[in-house]
Amino acid sequence: MDDFAEKRKLPRLSVRWPVTLSSPAGTVKGETKNISAIGACIECDILLGVNEPYWMEIGIPQRAVAVRGTVIWTNLVIDRSETELCHAGLSIMRIESEDREWLNSAILGGGD
Repeated sequence: MDDFAEKRKLPRLSVRWPVTLSSPAGTVKGETKNISAIGACIECDILLGVNEPYWMEIGIPQRAVAVRGTVIWTNLVIDRSETELCHAGLSIMRIESEDREWLNSAILGGGD
């Protein structure tokens, strides 16, 4: 069996930045686990719908950026305190050019 090979086009930064998602059920708070210029893995306390679009605000250092993303996968996990959490992969579908520049700069800067 072949070993797993990283197939992402862009590197991801492992960083915990606050995230606020707007969902049909209301506002959902979470945080990134890792992020690139085209996608993010986030952690939150409700199960997000696969193929569902969400507006989200990501609190990168010095400012927040707004993106529209689509959930491409989800996993339910149990943390150390036995709380059920959702890990979700989101593909960034829309981001304003100024916000993209801030996001790229924060990623290239290592999250500082």
